[in-house]
Amino acid sequence: MLQKLGMWTLVELPQGHNIMANKWVFKQKADRHFKARLMLKASHKKYGVDYNETFSPVARLNPLCILFAIAALEDWEIHSMDVKSAFLNRDLEEETYMEQPVAFICRGKRTKYAAFTSPSMA
Repeated sequence: MLQKLGMWTLVELPQGHNIMANKWVFKQKADRHFKARLMLKASHKKYGVDYNETFSPVARLNPLCILFAIAALEDWEIHSMDVKSAFLNRDLEEETYMEQPVAFICRGKRTKYAAFTSPSMA
């Protein structure tokens, strides 16, 4: 999905920028399917220097219970959906560089780094 959406381009590392390491996290779901995620190891990043905020949207249980209660009272239909790769749609304010992920290393470009930029920054 990352490659298909063109989430990074391979570039030389600009002077003064840090490189983020990455790792693959594999998980087996309840339906016996496997899920793979590419995670950045950002432990060496410094708040205010390399990033300014982190955000992970999470639904809280209380508002969902209220929504379901109102839907039951009003005889509403409830539909659900799963948005795959929703995290890929956020604009970045910082330039971010990481090592090429294992299994995605391009031949002849081993010394290049994956640069993540927002469409508005390109």
